[in-house]
Amino acid sequence: MNIQIMRTSFGKLLFIAITLLTGCSTKENNPSFPIIHFGKTSESIRASQLIEINRIVPLETNDTCLIGHIDHADTYDGYIYLLDTWISKSLFVFDAKGRFITKRTAAAGGAGEFIVPYNFEIDRENETLRINDVALNKILVYDLKSLAFIQSMDKPDSYNAIGKFPDKDLYVGYRPMIDIQEKHTTQINILDTRLNRRKGFMPADPRTSILSGKPFNMYKYQNDIVVFPFFSNTLYTVTPDSVQTRYELRFGEYAFPPKELFQKLQYEPIPLFERLEKEAFIERMEPYETDEYLFVRYVAQTNDLIAIYHKENGERINIPYKRIKNDLGINAFPIPLFLEGNLITGYIDPNAIDNPTGEHQEDNPILVTFNIRMETEANK
Repeated sequence: MNIQIMRTSFGKLLFIAITLLTGCSTKENNPSFPIIHFGKTSESIRASQLIEINRIVPLETNDTCLIGHIDHADTYDGYIYLLDTWISKSLFVFDAKGRFITKRTAAAGGAGEFIVPYNFEIDRENETLRINDVALNKILVYDLKSLAFIQSMDKPDSYNAIGKFPDKDLYVGYRPMIDIQEKHTTQINILDTRLNRRKGFMPADPRTSILSGKPFNMYKYQNDIVVFPFFSNTLYTVTPDSVQTRYELRFGEYAFPPKELFQKLQYEPIPLFERLEKEAFIERMEPYETDEYLFVRYVAQTNDLIAIYHKENGERINIPYKRIKNDLGINAFPIPLFLEGNLITGYIDPNAIDNPTGEHQEDNPILVTFNIRMETEANK
């Protein structure tokens, strides 16, 4: 609902009252984006009130395709792409039924080889896949179906994630702060086809000097590219000419740590995370946006939580995973991985499926695709 801010005192009071009731407010001098309040964490809720399972796909397991951990994932044309950055250092391809197709594994860094595949992006227009190697500081391009090597691109600067604009020969590069003494650097840059910087937006932030969050910290919604910096509660819509705030998020009793904490502990990541775990600070955030909902997984004080917001009616929920009561035949709420239209696909450990034998299974994760339904007591 669009609300025009009236200049009279009565109009201002009415606006504040309405935004408090809907859980969505607007900055006084910038009414172009919503501030989403997810509210305090709830005590409990049934899983069936939050999601409806669309399909469950166990991934094939053998010595060739055993995944250590899923760090990044996406899907295209019936194929599922899963990246294990640090354990097997491999990109795996499975079909829609979970059958293993092929993989690429880290090697010595020769032609077509990567060393540390931090993240990747699927180029749907050209049916290619780009792996961002943070050790070689290169983008390696592969055929999407066969994973045959096509070319490599040197990165003139260090970028945590690089995404291509739809229908344009331009890229967005997200650059975290490398050194606390950096001056005149920007977080979000517009890059040309050779990945050279054309424009820069947003001064470097010391909170980005510690990597903690989704490796590919941007997503595409319709024709927009949305970037969510590390340790930030703000999502930004990026165009070739501008960066605009899309949402500001509030998570009840949890907040993101202040910049001052990172300025003091930038070169001491272990003490920093020990401090984050003791206080009510958010360590990482992963947003997923559908036509109806904003679905956010975040971690605070070592706990996994989810926050869901209905973009039309303002309904929202904020709850730790451990307070979600299982009534879907699985013993864990899926950890989200990627969007496919308005469906979210997450994963669970194979031992989270109801197992009458109780035996531990050394199997690959199980993918769970679901719809968000948000059937809380308030909207029944």
